[in-house]
Amino acid sequence: MSFAAELIRPARKQATTSPPMGVAAHDAIVQGLPSSALAAIGKQFSRVDSADIYAVVGVSERTAQRLKAAEPQPLDIAASDGIHRLLRAYELALDVLGSDEAAQDWLSAEALGLEGRRPIDLLKTTPGAALVMLLLQRMLHGIYA
Repeated sequence: MSFAAELIRPARKQATTSPPMGVAAHDAIVQGLPSSALAAIGKQFSRVDSADIYAVVGVSERTAQRLKAAEPQPLDIAASDGIHRLLRAYELALDVLGSDEAAQDWLSAEALGLEGRRPIDLLKTTPGAALVMLLLQRMLHGIYA
């Protein structure tokens, strides 16, 4: 099971190698991902500024530090959804670009296909995340225009 799938799977085990989609993803987000997911993402995304990660998740740096130090608890729906958006984009970027380093660097770099915006900034919202995912799908299929 991939790193992303481990973080966002529902309480019951799934036989999948990618983050759940559809109803399974919805259930995991509504249930609330564990607060330990923030620390795990910080370790996994070593090449992405933690302030950018917290902005996508929708928590302040102080809140993230408090959650890391506290007993594990479920995150709220907004934070869980932000983590899901980030991990879905990361997994697709990994497929498209072929390496962890390249995927992380791409998330933080300005992209021509996103009107010069950084994918990590667009992942803060559902419409922005849809644009990032669309660009990655186009890249995967060699459609750059």
